[in-house]
Amino acid sequence: MGERSILAPALIACCLAQLGAAQPENLCYAFLRSKDVHVTCGGKSDQITHRGNVDQFAISEEQAYLGFVTSLITMRTATAADAVYTTSLVDLGSGKLVQKTEQVGDVNHVVSTCGGIFRAFDPTRDRSGTVDLITGARVEMPPYRWFVCSSDRKVVFGSLGPLSGEGGLYEGMPPVSRAPALPRYNAYSYNISPDGSKIAYETGSSPLCVLTSSAPPQCAGEALGETFKLSVNNAGEVLIVERDPKGGYVGIGFWKPGPKSLQIVEPHGDAPQWISPATADLLRNWSAQQGEKSAK
Repeated sequence: MGERSILAPALIACCLAQLGAAQPENLCYAFLRSKDVHVTCGGKSDQITHRGNVDQFAISEEQAYLGFVTSLITMRTATAADAVYTTSLVDLGSGKLVQKTEQVGDVNHVVSTCGGIFRAFDPTRDRSGTVDLITGARVEMPPYRWFVCSSDRKVVFGSLGPLSGEGGLYEGMPPVSRAPALPRYNAYSYNISPDGSKIAYETGSSPLCVLTSSAPPQCAGEALGETFKLSVNNAGEVLIVERDPKGGYVGIGFWKPGPKSLQIVEPHGDAPQWISPATADLLRNWSAQQGEKSAK
């Protein structure tokens, strides 16, 4: 959702070299690989969906729901394609598919924030999606146009201007500047922890940083390159996607304040989201109820 810088070959080599390093312990998260949802938790990795057509997903831990988007190409030309996107919502408590909605156009991203599941942007592409797809409630935070918020919706963080461009990122109501002016920020370059105590942000030309409510930002040693789609937990640990210049994925990187560089934990993974072990169990149970065999 914004122009990205080109990842330096040396950075790719650096990140790939970390694949052989010891993995951090006790990580629990969901992610996409090969157009299916996967979970890594408790030292075990499982494939949750076996559809092969999941474009994006999001999980609301607060409401115990999984949302995922699939697409169907309805017309293709030499230069473009028309698609219909279907967003499906699963109640992980009952294991039932409770809602399916179709959207013509390119609103094919869903995000987990503010305790719910939202489309990443509204059909105008001019602001964040504001309808919780689970409850139908509208969540707006004027004067923010692009924002994320804590699960209880008491802490808000985002931008007051366009989707991408130069400008500051703000927190609170009324907005107070919390991050320095960022070149080429976009709505995928920042996120907030569920309890609102940690904020992570970066752009392709600035370091990945974590903010707390009363301390200066703690940042990686240098710009990490073409990073985006990040998830930060209440401990301030970050999962973030690394892309290569050809459009493929180096994988999902793990970083926490202290080390100067990230560690790749999922080669070729996409769209990471921190979850709890209890939510991982719900996802695994739902997958088993669908008669799908977990991948080892």
